[in-house]
Amino acid sequence: AEDARALLGGLARAEARVKAAAGEAQPLRIGFVSAALSAAVPDLLRGLSAGGLPTPQLQEMTTPQQLEALESGALDVGLLHPPARRLEGFEVRPLGRDPFWAALPSDHRLARRRALRFAEIAREPFILFPKAQGPALRETIKALAKDAGATLGVVAEAARAHSQLSLVAGGLGVGLVTRTTAAQLTIRGVTVVPLKDTAERLFVELHLLAEPQTVRRLSAFVPRSRRGSSGTGP
Repeated sequence: AEDARALLGGLARAEARVKAAAGEAQPLRIGFVSAALSAAVPDLLRGLSAGGLPTPQLQEMTTPQQLEALESGALDVGLLHPPARRLEGFEVRPLGRDPFWAALPSDHRLARRRALRFAEIAREPFILFPKAQGPALRETIKALAKDAGATLGVVAEAARAHSQLSLVAGGLGVGLVTRTTAAQLTIRGVTVVPLKDTAERLFVELHLLAEPQTVRRLSAFVPRSRRGSSGTGP
């Protein structure tokens, strides 16, 4: 079944290349995880517009959904999280990492600190994204709490950063937000404090996945971020 799906996907992509060679400008079909909304998707839209290319068809999808759609030929480009299984005929382009910082109620005893160690918030009640949305990342947070001698306590879950921060503002607990999101999204009653000891373990990473010629075509529009930079967010 997988071989048949890959074959059909290859035929669909070949048909798209034939149309492009014939001068039929086809809009790119782009899937993206929510993390790509902070920078990668806006950069891509501006670049395609400046290049006079058709407005792409955009769809928010999980990483597994994008992999399936890319393989079947239903998508041209994926903006997704690693680790992702390798797809034959596709090229991966890392777009960078975005570290997580602590989001605290503004009246929290630690909110005035310039930076924190994760151990200082490990025993706090947490408001996080659903586990199904990022199982590997949730396991990392759980491991960080364990390393600090604590058991991760999650009192609420919300899929969107805005929803998570709103619950933090209400004093329900503390949260985690990427540096990019913290710079773009301000919620009254929430103070964001950098975490100084988790940059190598607690981050969001984004990859662009497409056929090699498409990756080269889009490279100028989505700059590669340096490791630890704020190029992407959840």
